[in-house]
Amino acid sequence: MQLFLLKTPPSTPETVTLSDAWLVYQMSRVLRMRSWDRCALQRTTSDVTTRAIVTLTSIDRTQITTSIESIDYRDNHQIRTRCAVAFPNKFSKLELIVQKLTELSVDEIILFGAERSQPMRLQEKRLQRINTIIKEATEQSRWRQQPVLSIYPTLTDIPVSEQCVVADIPDHRRYFGPETIQYDPQSYLTHHETEHHVSVPVRYIWPEWWRWARDYEFFAQQKTTMITLWDTVLRMETAAVVCGFLAGL
Repeated sequence: MQLFLLKTPPSTPETVTLSDAWLVYQMSRVLRMRSWDRCALQRTTSDVTTRAIVTLTSIDRTQITTSIESIDYRDNHQIRTRCAVAFPNKFSKLELIVQKLTELSVDEIILFGAERSQPMRLQEKRLQRINTIIKEATEQSRWRQQPVLSIYPTLTDIPVSEQCVVADIPDHRRYFGPETIQYDPQSYLTHHETEHHVSVPVRYIWPEWWRWARDYEFFAQQKTTMITLWDTVLRMETAAVVCGFLAGL
């Protein structure tokens, strides 16, 4: 069943009228939906996500009318998975990374400029494109909540986390890694809960293995665990998928 994200609440408790031109085009022309087809409509606010199962009752060029079969409400959960990705060398790679992390239900996607990442300015047009990819990936994966997108100029601009998980290449510490950082190839560090607090680790991904000694110094000041995702050096987009998958375990 196809999911569509809405910006406005249902028209009435019994019906939803869709008049957004892009949405009407997608449903009627691209997906070729017809009367009595069913789909899910979802609207998310800061507090709650509302999802309705609807049946299409009438379709014309400007609007689609639907009848609500069922509706449920779910409180938005706290951020429990966070992945920080350095800007890759191509915008197409960034599109792929954001899409896959969204499909893997990562709650917060952090983009930042690393020392050796390509300079990338997310101008308004590109930022709109990234947000569109997040929206479409949320719809296609039928997830309940769009991830939060956070962008920082440099690594040190990212707010300090109580826990950090850094995806590193095998045996990289023999080059730069200070002994104060813990290496644990088996640790994926899902969220750690105590009676009064939930600590959500940030998982960091760099372009291939290009990380500087001062980057390690930055992590040495925090509670950091280095993990090796694979026995070989993974491309950024591959590492992001693996790291996003492990974050959900």
